Amino acid sequence: MDNQEKGIGWGILGCGGIAGKFADSLEVVKHGALVACASRTPARAAAFAEKYGARRSFDAYEALVASPEVDAVYIATTHNFHHDNICLALEAGKAVPSKSRRSMKLWLRAGWSTRSCHTGRP
Repeated sequence: MDNQEKGIGWGILGCGGIAGKFADSLEVVKHGALVACASRTPARAAAFAEKYGARRSFDAYEALVASPEVDAVYIATTHNFHHDNICLALEAGKAVPSKSRRSMKLWLRAGWSTRSCHTGRP
């Protein structure tokens, strides 16, 4: 399936349990597909890609967000890394959904943007 047929090319940062649930949910999405995953542990990323059908696996989050196949990034790392991972994806021009309405409200209320990723403040 090429990029136009598949719709949104999804990448997942982190290859744990929540990432697997998200990957499973993509099976029923008509206009999206898992194209890549990344873990700091190469074997874990490769096993995840094989299990869930991702075309590519990466051992660096920076490589995943640089991939032209990836349109949107699901952050499945632990919460203490979410800010840095969101910034990484946004700065690479990727869409990033938030599973937490509260964090998005706080992010927007504070005026955070990709500029905030560089300065550490809104």
